[in-house]
Amino acid sequence: MDTIQNNSGQKNLGQKNITKRTGIKKPMSAELMSADMHLSVPGVQTAEVSPDLDECIRLCWQARHTVQRTLVEHCLSKGGKYVGPTHVQSMLDCMDICQAAADFMTRGSPLHTSVCAAAANVADACADSCESMQPNDATADGEMQRCADICRACAIACRDMAQQGAAIEDLHIDRPPTLAEEFPSIPT
Repeated sequence: MDTIQNNSGQKNLGQKNITKRTGIKKPMSAELMSADMHLSVPGVQTAEVSPDLDECIRLCWQARHTVQRTLVEHCLSKGGKYVGPTHVQSMLDCMDICQAAADFMTRGSPLHTSVCAAAANVADACADSCESMQPNDATADGEMQRCADICRACAIACRDMAQQGAAIEDLHIDRPPTLAEEFPSIPT
């Protein structure tokens, strides 16, 4: 999956770099994510989608799907510590922020880098929580480890996306004003 041409003729070269760093190779099913899953919003002009952005969107959706599937099909059936409020909350938070990050990137929101930074932290926390579910003996819970692995891959991609956004902001490219800039008379 090093080069895939989507309907607009763009080639996706970002998979190889992120796959090498994260180890996540398996693409999502076509029902969940296609190469051209980009919304067209009337009156909103979006930039060309980079391969890294496409890959980050894909990993966010894959993490969201994997976490949801793991929670519903694995954790709920195991019971005990797998359904503890802290662990379940971590998984729900991860599902929500991964979907939000994918949505912000898909529609070309200028705030996607901020959401990606938050998604990276939440996905890392979910991975930690999933890894904490491993039994104390020599056996391993493969479902929880798979969930942790995709969350880590998503966190890496989101952190990279957030850092790319910070680099763009350092170049003083137009960005929306912060609330403090927009409303300087309101104390923060």
